[in-house]
Amino acid sequence: MMNYLTTVWNLSITHAAGIVNIFGGITHAFGIVFAFFVDAFLGDFYMLVLSSIANTIGLGLLSLSTPTFFGPCSDYEEECIGHIQKVLFVSALPLLVVGTAGHVVSLLSFLDQQTTLACASAENQAKAEAECKAPVLAELELEPKAQAPTLAEPERKAEAEAPAPADAKVAFEHKAQAELLFSHIPGLIMVMVVIIVGGILLPYIMSWSVRFGIAAICALTATGVFLSGSPEYRKDVTPEGSPLTIALRVVVASVTKDFQQVTNFEQTYNNDDAQRTRSLRWLDKAATKFPDQAMSKSWTLCTVREVEDTKASIRTVPMLLTLVGSGLVSSLANTYFLEQASHMDSKLLGSIKIQIPIFLIIHNISASASYIYSLPMKCISRKYFAPIGIGIGMVLSVLCCVSAAIVEAQRLRVIRNHGSMSVLFLLPQFVLVGAADGITNGGIQRFLKDQVPESMYGVQFYFRNFVLGLGSMAGVLSVYVVGMVSD
Repeated sequence: MMNYLTTVWNLSITHAAGIVNIFGGITHAFGIVFAFFVDAFLGDFYMLVLSSIANTIGLGLLSLSTPTFFGPCSDYEEECIGHIQKVLFVSALPLLVVGTAGHVVSLLSFLDQQTTLACASAENQAKAEAECKAPVLAELELEPKAQAPTLAEPERKAEAEAPAPADAKVAFEHKAQAELLFSHIPGLIMVMVVIIVGGILLPYIMSWSVRFGIAAICALTATGVFLSGSPEYRKDVTPEGSPLTIALRVVVASVTKDFQQVTNFEQTYNNDDAQRTRSLRWLDKAATKFPDQAMSKSWTLCTVREVEDTKASIRTVPMLLTLVGSGLVSSLANTYFLEQASHMDSKLLGSIKIQIPIFLIIHNISASASYIYSLPMKCISRKYFAPIGIGIGMVLSVLCCVSAAIVEAQRLRVIRNHGSMSVLFLLPQFVLVGAADGITNGGIQRFLKDQVPESMYGVQFYFRNFVLGLGSMAGVLSVYVVGMVSD
């Protein structure tokens, strides 16, 4: 996208990076909004349908926004970008936000639902087989039995070690999950092949309309394949309400009782004997019952468990706000680092050139391979896992910025001497920013699992993405401030 905006639209690097960063930031930030609608109203299946259709239409409009269609001329030049192209481009971005954010929110949850369905089907099948065998066994019991021979010692030992029914059920469920995961391997391989082949071959396609068109066709095909399997999907999962609603109820109930006289703080709505904590005690009023108030959940009365879950979520906010810097550094990989690469020598050997999307693949591989960090961490206490991971991620972010600054200073020095610098010098900063993203995200996930109850984990996960989105958008402000200072 950066290359398209700077070459075809002839936008400045700052302007193009601002568009890309704001698009990425809004995509991250809208995750928490979509998660609310999924939990409260739509469900994962219908959110995936909506986001798939939106993504397909968005990519189609993006392809139509190129000068080849409806443009004053067909050349990929600034003067061939007319009013219709601008309208189509601006219309495509919100649809792509909906498509991307919707997939992030619902895809893994939907796959988990299908895994649960497969395990339940396998369990029902086992029960059905047992019921079919029951009459036969009953008939056998009616026949006269002969004296059973005495079991030998090895046979008695084997019978004693036979798995219990509960163990057999667990083994059956594990087998069903393994079969389901094995069935996903072809799809994962296909995704990797498409990413690698696309990253290598797409740069050789000079037509931007064809590039965006191929993406739109792939999205349309994927949507069709997804919808074709809808009769087999589990769609009976009823939305049970969003945890965000619980947190809002607690805050509203506490604020409401700020204007009322509370005489007895000890009479609380505590139906599950939850332990009260001493932090954020102003929220305890949400679980305090008035003499004439019924013991039922409402916007003026919450349970102690709901209050404590909300407290735990609020206590993580200061830590999550530190991720603004991580989001800012992470956004550099899709903007300024790619722009650096487009102004450097991409030749490798002879006529072989390194395509710019390969660096994004390296970034993703580096982020995915960061699980290696968790292996030595198993040797230390669990409580140190999260802070050490977050600290290492921040150190790598600093090293990434230092590496990028050194490379850029050297690149400008080479340009002044009328030379060229190899694009391979960008490899360390892409590896560092990928590793920083992966390790930081792993540390934050462990931190949330340790600090937040399971009922609130989803909300905090998407609040983390919201903060990362703010960091991406903060990159636009930082570039503007640096530009003013340097001028």
